[in-house]
Amino acid sequence: MQPESRGDAAAYDAVLTDLVDVLDGEPGFGRESARRLLQDRIAHHLGPGHRLHLVEHDVRYQWFAALVYRLGEESGGLAALGRAVNDLQPDSRVAAVVARLVAAADEGVGERWAEDHGAAMPRVTASPPADPPSGRAAAEVDGPPQPLRPVEIRELASAFGQGGGARRFLVDAGVPAERIPPSDIDAATFWAEVSALLGHGLLRDGRRRVLAAAAFRFPANDVFAAGRPR
Repeated sequence: MQPESRGDAAAYDAVLTDLVDVLDGEPGFGRESARRLLQDRIAHHLGPGHRLHLVEHDVRYQWFAALVYRLGEESGGLAALGRAVNDLQPDSRVAAVVARLVAAADEGVGERWAEDHGAAMPRVTASPPADPPSGRAAAEVDGPPQPLRPVEIRELASAFGQGGGARRFLVDAGVPAERIPPSDIDAATFWAEVSALLGHGLLRDGRRRVLAAAAFRFPANDVFAAGRPR
């Protein structure tokens, strides 16, 4: 998919950034030999005779960024990435997350997706709206602080993990960076701690805002969509 509007482009870039974060955070791709094998499998899935030329960067993150953004500009490139990751790590968490991100890019993210589905794309900001709703509407949006539900914790852990991508996602959703749990724990524990913080009122309307941000990245995810403001 190539984005057709400014909103699409921003969301598409966010998906590509998440892909870079996921791949860079995967220990199985830490060695140069593993990255070369991944590159070869991607070229295989791009089609016969296709060669994928990339400059080796000293910083691993930069290599993955070059790879993902190159594939994002090529027809079928991200799909080839998803198949290659599954070839090398079949049925793994990283393969599942990459597949979800590729699907989000292919299905069309951003404002055009929202218009096609008759829904308003949520705007996730670090501060409340300038003119917040009042009366009953405000009570329905804000209400008492709520923790994440168990199914939401599982989906967020699966989609974002607990590394740099998860931290950037939470900051984008408005969570203060200094209050985000450390990344040296497993993903389920990380998101359980985030849930506890939201339940204690860390962020105004925190649960809905986090789920709205997740739904922006993964519009086809029913769990995230169910938590969006209506």
